[in-house]
Amino acid sequence: MDVKELFAQQVKTQQASAKPRSFLVVVEAEPAFSSAKPDVFRVRGIRLDTNERVYVIAVKSNAGQAVPKEGDVLRADKAVVTGKNGNANVPVFTAEFFHTYEKGFCINAVMQPLPVRVRNNMQDAAVLAYDPNAPASVLTGSQLQSELVSKIVEHLQPWKSDVESAITHDASGKPLWENGPMGGMAPVAVVRYSAQSFKVYGLGGVKQEPEERGTGYRFPTTQEIKEKVEAHPGVQNILAAIKGLTESQATAAQLDEIDVAVLPGISLSVGRDMILFNNKAKREYFSVPNAYEVKVDGREPFFGHKQSFIHLKQTRTGRLAVVDTAPAPGGKLTAGVPLFAAEVEREQFRANLAAGIAAPELQSVNPQSTTNQRPLSRREIAAVDDFGSASADHGAATPDVTPQPSQSQQSAQSDSDLDDDHYDYANFDDDLLAIESLSKDLPQDDINQMFEQAEAISAARSSSPRLG
Repeated sequence: MDVKELFAQQVKTQQASAKPRSFLVVVEAEPAFSSAKPDVFRVRGIRLDTNERVYVIAVKSNAGQAVPKEGDVLRADKAVVTGKNGNANVPVFTAEFFHTYEKGFCINAVMQPLPVRVRNNMQDAAVLAYDPNAPASVLTGSQLQSELVSKIVEHLQPWKSDVESAITHDASGKPLWENGPMGGMAPVAVVRYSAQSFKVYGLGGVKQEPEERGTGYRFPTTQEIKEKVEAHPGVQNILAAIKGLTESQATAAQLDEIDVAVLPGISLSVGRDMILFNNKAKREYFSVPNAYEVKVDGREPFFGHKQSFIHLKQTRTGRLAVVDTAPAPGGKLTAGVPLFAAEVEREQFRANLAAGIAAPELQSVNPQSTTNQRPLSRREIAAVDDFGSASADHGAATPDVTPQPSQSQQSAQSDSDLDDDHYDYANFDDDLLAIESLSKDLPQDDINQMFEQAEAISAARSSSPRLG
């Protein structure tokens, strides 16, 4: 045993355990409020990244900030362990900042924010979301003629997926499509080969009666999606290219050296209030823009992909809208869509083929005296323990949260049709094609600084009427 190395490793582990962090919690019970400081509250819930039961103490930034209720998802930002709860030995975290994903969905996925554009004299934008662990398809050249269209069609119907992922369910396990087609959310598939790619946008919903506005919507049929996919120029180019190779006597073994991946994703509409408010302040509609900015010599900076927390809410007109975003801790910034697990597996298979291979200690913080002359920090304000006795012993458990139906909210979008071209960003194809070919590993930003910037933006928004 190398005692010196073991000692150094244990010190490193203890330092990591005391470092402020951000995580999601599914709230198990109604919040308890401090009797002395009514803006301070404590909730009990299941931490999603570790599946352990925790308590979180936080303080509201303003009177209008939503406090999580039972079944909601809470994001605890810059949280540190400040003790354990009684005999239950449940960790207690104090968070400097928090966000409540109430009356909607909390999506934890890789996000790329798209540019704001003007359509029908109105500004709108969308963010694209992906789950690299979601089922994807990787086809060889000999499979393209028979399977490319059908695989794209399959990935443009996430409501039929048998596998739960970040683009079919939210962080608490609620299905995104359980209430049928909704405006503001539509599937997208990325077709990637070599260093190139293109996107095929699907349909979020189709009018029951095309000539009637109030007749409701249905999911598109497989045939309707198939016709849209077959007409896509990128799909036609691939099929024409593979046909040409076949006619030029390329063998099946040669065609099998070609890999084409079909990757599922979703496109999410951004709340218009969110866009307009931030435009007036001359900043981007999403929090912490520098977390997504990719800088490459010789061209203008652009926004890449990073693991993020996305808050979706339903508007008064029944559409879904993105009302808050935040970069998730530890996520890598990539210029293009990150490699999916299926692509990594195929790369390993190719590498093996070429090589001839067959197939912690917790930190305790005491409450600060209220006689300090300087203003108290947010953590000091939250350092109270007058919530009353906690319930009996709660060991680690799997969250059992009943999905709550979405409620109507203040409108952030016009009542446009679901089957319009809102998600058809064909004008961006050339730029996105260049983006996909760039480096995948980019420098990381300090997550604490990001949340401080996001909190400042959130506080500024609180005085302005907006969805959420």
